[in-house]
Amino acid sequence: MSYDYSAFVTSIAEARRKAASDDETSREHLQTAIESFETLSSHCPMTPLLWIQYSKTMYDFLRAFGVGSEEQATVIRLQTLELGLVEFPSSSLLQIYYNYWLMNSSEPFEKKDEALKTAIDAVGSGSHRNEGPWVAILFRYQIDLYAKEPTLNTEQKVKHISESFIRRSRTPMKEINDTIASEYRECCRKNGFEFDSDVEEMMEIGRRMEARMYSSFVSAEDEIDVAMHEEGILGRYLLTQPINGVMPQEWIAELESSSDQKFAMGLGGERTANAFLSYIKMLRISQSAKQKGKAFDLDEDEETIPDRISHIINQVYERAIAECPTVEKLWISYYFHISNKVNSAVGEPQYSLLTQLQSVIQRACRNCPYSYELAKKQLHALQLIATCGVSVLEPDQLLSTVQNALSKGFLPPSPTIFLGLYLETIRIVKQRILGLLAKKTKSKKVAFDDPEELSKGQLSDPEIDDKSKEEIEDLIEDVPDMFEEIELRLKECHPSWSDGRALLWKERAASDLLLLQPCKQVFSEKPSSTLPYSTKEKMKFILNEFERCCKVHNPPYPDLYLSYIRQFTSCGSWLISNPVAIGRHIRNIRFLFQKGVQSVGPQYSKDNLLQFGVRPYSRALSDLCQEWHDFEQMFGSERSLSLAEKSISKKMKHVTADPAGESVLSQAIIAHVEPIESTAEVRTQRKRGHIDEDSPSTESSPKKLKRKNLKNEEPGTNTEPVSSTADEADARSEAPANNDDSPEVQLKKPHHKAHPFTIRVSNLDLSTEDMDLVDIFRPLCGAIVHAKIIRNKHDHGVKPLSKGWGLVQFEEKESAAKALALHEEIGIKEKVVKIEMSHMPAVSLVPAGMHRVNPKGQGKKSKFNQKRREKAETVEAVQQNKLEPEQDSSRGQDESIATHSKANNAGTSVLAFKPRGVDRRPKLALSSEK
Repeated sequence: MSYDYSAFVTSIAEARRKAASDDETSREHLQTAIESFETLSSHCPMTPLLWIQYSKTMYDFLRAFGVGSEEQATVIRLQTLELGLVEFPSSSLLQIYYNYWLMNSSEPFEKKDEALKTAIDAVGSGSHRNEGPWVAILFRYQIDLYAKEPTLNTEQKVKHISESFIRRSRTPMKEINDTIASEYRECCRKNGFEFDSDVEEMMEIGRRMEARMYSSFVSAEDEIDVAMHEEGILGRYLLTQPINGVMPQEWIAELESSSDQKFAMGLGGERTANAFLSYIKMLRISQSAKQKGKAFDLDEDEETIPDRISHIINQVYERAIAECPTVEKLWISYYFHISNKVNSAVGEPQYSLLTQLQSVIQRACRNCPYSYELAKKQLHALQLIATCGVSVLEPDQLLSTVQNALSKGFLPPSPTIFLGLYLETIRIVKQRILGLLAKKTKSKKVAFDDPEELSKGQLSDPEIDDKSKEEIEDLIEDVPDMFEEIELRLKECHPSWSDGRALLWKERAASDLLLLQPCKQVFSEKPSSTLPYSTKEKMKFILNEFERCCKVHNPPYPDLYLSYIRQFTSCGSWLISNPVAIGRHIRNIRFLFQKGVQSVGPQYSKDNLLQFGVRPYSRALSDLCQEWHDFEQMFGSERSLSLAEKSISKKMKHVTADPAGESVLSQAIIAHVEPIESTAEVRTQRKRGHIDEDSPSTESSPKKLKRKNLKNEEPGTNTEPVSSTADEADARSEAPANNDDSPEVQLKKPHHKAHPFTIRVSNLDLSTEDMDLVDIFRPLCGAIVHAKIIRNKHDHGVKPLSKGWGLVQFEEKESAAKALALHEEIGIKEKVVKIEMSHMPAVSLVPAGMHRVNPKGQGKKSKFNQKRREKAETVEAVQQNKLEPEQDSSRGQDESIATHSKANNAGTSVLAFKPRGVDRRPKLALSSEK
């Protein structure tokens, strides 16, 4: 149900202003304001400032109508504020306002103490550094509570007050803690205690620790203030500032007023949300760099630095949500942060994190009911809870969740969103089935969305336990019912959208082929109707032939690899003999897609292969990538889909489709014109050393072809990049020479082939060493052959300075693929590193005698130097032939002249130059006669 949020807020403010007057109609206006508050809270969560004003209005309403005593009205006010703290626990204004009235109430000491500890943990952990004057108010409340509590003896009071001061010294508050030592002494003198020098020393240690830990985050906190100030929501510039931790009365009146305030109203937009996300990213980098950090110097039992940074990240997220509750990407980032912690936790911490995850996703969907992505994340949260074993995945619950999200009317009324949400429920059920099958694998621990290499031998898989088997059978029976129910709802809500029903049936057919029917076959109590042994062997033989056609030529064509994957998908399901093999078969398909996209490449021959079913490279690769993407959507997870999209984008980065060229490819087949080599092919052949012996020796070079084409080109023609396939060159060669619409030829920059085992790591700190790369990538990616930091030219006796980048060479290609997924995700020495494929290996210097192919000159001369030497010898031979007649005619001339002419032909050597004004001394001819 849609509603006008601004109209509700305006009506509430107007009713509260009218109720402030002491006339007879004030009660009616108070009742109108209360009703407006209740209506607004039923539609969406209220902001922190609205919760403060709601509690004030509720208190005034009870006192005006004389309902109960003042103490009871205060209790109602506190309960109203507690509801607001459930939504926004890290709102400093809401926490201070709640504890202000709690301290002035008659609530027991235990409740006040617990509320203050919770508030300090949420606000005073380091996420509100620039709000130090406000955070100091909570510590002042805590100290006054301990000092005035009659149930505590003197020793207990001194202990609690000292701990509060020490905790405050470790909390970043800008310049507020500069006078903490004098405040501690004044507190001891005022309450009749003797100050302890050890406590002062601990406070000094805490301040040093706070400076060491939080100094790098100052710029991020200031950036948040700048963003909030630009959007006009920075409350510190609009409220009276506390003095020495004492909250003035004007501060309370400004919060409770009904004026048009913008702070604490959830008006933060993209600018403020991006500032908070940058702060969180900086905290994660610091946490990654300090994973091996020791405990604080204060106490050996204290939490480690990474644990405390993790706690600060949670509080920064909550503070960001209090300021920007309607920004979608903020909630999505918060969801992924908690879900990653759930996957790495076990036992009781995992259960508490799951509870937090449920709370976060429910709040996210209430604050952003228009978000399609958050609606899907709500379904994924149910899947994660079932994966952790807390509950059983119920398809009916998934369908009801989608129905509730659509019935609210906030999601766009698009049929694609309607079908996308319902298909997500089926995919979650399939992922649950695959997860139950994958965790029973005996060979090694693999996830259902991991690729698995094809095994040549026969694998013996363990039996599935009865509990998992029963759950799988129930889910298999529920999936067809889900398809039928979704189709009925699709016909009811979008009767004219037949495309959606076709896509639904495509999903159902693929699910039956790869998952549902094989599961029914292996779980059937009847004798399995599997194929005989001879037929299975024939199918394996056919699959081996398809595999061989992808190996005999390197790189393989995309069409050949796609035909191999399709054949493996259809035939492999009949070779399944146990439930565990079903999940392995799907992981094998994922492995083939991953390997295919990484290994395929364009053809390097100039022959036209369209008549053999090999399409242009760009179109064939696009189909291969599209089928991989569709497969991951049906049988993968968010992680596997993200990895597939990264691999596809990198593969398609240097591929340009040319529809105009592809449209005339059929004409090129009929004409059988001799193809012209494109510049991309010539570059590839030059690099790889391919030589076409059948081509004529008078064939023009690419540069000459380019100059010739540019000369024949008329001005004003359109330009488009030339394709790298021979077939498109054929199509262009058939175009008339005098056609004005013929495209102008442009040469691209040469693209070097990436080394499949080596990555390039850049943005490194200059102090990073080779072993730092090994320590980071070996645990995460796999075995490493060599890692080295690229440095400047070596100086004698001085270690060269790093250039800020290095190379890491792995033993397996899969390790390099895993490393690419860590691009801008990990930090080395507090700097986020960039990772990409390298065109050169890390092991560049090969020991003598270990060459796989001996180069010319046995490694002493390169091909380039060899050609230069041959050219120099040819020039010297030509000059020598010209000098022979002259030498025959000048045999009787002076020897000095002959010597002078020889010096002129010596080249550019230093010894060939003769100083000015200096004559060569004549040589003495000594006779051999006595």
